[in-house]
Amino acid sequence: MKLSLKISYVIIYIVGFFFIMLAFGSFAEEEWSVTEKLVGFLMRCIPGAILIFLNYFLRNKRLVLGVVFVILGIVSFFFFRMVTLYEIQWGLIFTILIPLVVIGVLFIIDGTKTMKVSP
Repeated sequence: MKLSLKISYVIIYIVGFFFIMLAFGSFAEEEWSVTEKLVGFLMRCIPGAILIFLNYFLRNKRLVLGVVFVILGIVSFFFFRMVTLYEIQWGLIFTILIPLVVIGVLFIIDGTKTMKVSP
């Protein structure tokens, strides 16, 4: 279980950095000014920064972290509009939703297991 938790932490960092790498696309907008590009970059970095900061600051509170990641996975399903009127965006589901929910469930299982063991 410890190895799977360490891998989960790394996967969350990778998903967070994935968001930040996608944020560099704001500099490709040619009709935007420099300040609009910078503000767009910072706004697009917010989801990745939230994931990285939550993972870093709540790494010892696995139950809370698991619940937060499951909630973030469900909220991101609606926020990123993964299901449109005619099609399902499988790429977003496999890169964002499934890792967040699965890792959240792993953290919840480990958090409840450590709560039962501790006096």
